[in-house]
Amino acid sequence: MQRRGRKIVFPTEWLWYGRTPGARAARLLLLPASLMYSATKEARERLYSLGGRRARRETRPLPVPTVAIGNLEVGGTGKTPFAGWLAERYLARGAVPGIVHNGYAVDEVLHHRRTLPDAVITCHRDRLRAGREAAVQGADVLILDDALQARSIEPDLKIALIAAESRHAARWQLPAGPWRESLDALATADYVVITRKTAAREDGSWWRARLLQAGIDVPIGEVRLGISGFRFPPADKLLSCSAVSGLRVLALAGIGAPCRFGDQLRSLGAEVTLRARPDHHRYTRKELEKLFTRSGGFDRVVVTAKDAVKLGRLWPQEVADPLVAELKVEWEEGLEEFESLLPVVPADGAETFKQSGGSAATSRSTIG
Repeated sequence: MQRRGRKIVFPTEWLWYGRTPGARAARLLLLPASLMYSATKEARERLYSLGGRRARRETRPLPVPTVAIGNLEVGGTGKTPFAGWLAERYLARGAVPGIVHNGYAVDEVLHHRRTLPDAVITCHRDRLRAGREAAVQGADVLILDDALQARSIEPDLKIALIAAESRHAARWQLPAGPWRESLDALATADYVVITRKTAAREDGSWWRARLLQAGIDVPIGEVRLGISGFRFPPADKLLSCSAVSGLRVLALAGIGAPCRFGDQLRSLGAEVTLRARPDHHRYTRKELEKLFTRSGGFDRVVVTAKDAVKLGRLWPQEVADPLVAELKVEWEEGLEEFESLLPVVPADGAETFKQSGGSAATSRSTIG
């Protein structure tokens, strides 16, 4: 089965994006489960609105301005690079950003700790606790990862990301489609960012029209997430995008939409063999050894930045160090309006909280 001129290699891409009779039949078989998933989500929302047990927990404020970033679909929207870009934006303004993770995406925590040494990175299932820890450690503003639907915290700004590529996905919620929420959930957002890795600009325009048709009256921006170059770990040397042109590349990707990574490398002129894994996949040395043995000939191995932080000690000595693809956030529309909505950071915000006796500080970067 072919899509955009290459073989579909990852099961969920086949299921959610495939147009063959087999893919359509598989979605139909899963449709009852999707309807049950949707009904359960609606019942939970109704329980919150009616003041059910969990809804009765008071929404508690965080001590510093807060931005929540999330999405409606399963992975692939670029939350990790976008959160990093936003943190860098605040750093450039002289503020100390804190990125708050919810406890399961250790690879994202490690990635942000490596790329943002001047930011505060915290991680805990209780976002309120992690946010307070970040404020104690000096954060002036908090960026909450994957927190669009968080009910225990009311952020100052809610940002929803939508991948332009998802225009071609099945419209069903999980598991027959990639959607965790319906488009109605965007009504709670303050800003929508359409991200684009391999999609055409017209796919972003299609989404704009679709949201307008759905009555979603929220400001919309568009961002391109392109590979800006490659980092060569031993000396942390930066190489241009042309470094993979004409090469036979073995690509490792344990991310939300691994096939898009392969497509990005192909657009740079590489001949790509993609070895896709689920998001946040934990590699083992034995797995890597088997993978390299069975993959045949290749000139270089290329990995995503999220995978790179997990592979260091596991990498077989007989295989040359990989090239690490670096993503760059490039605004195509809406940057000025987006920045006008960002919370203003008071100079003494975090310091005031420290003096008020917040929770005890931990190390500057915490995991778990």
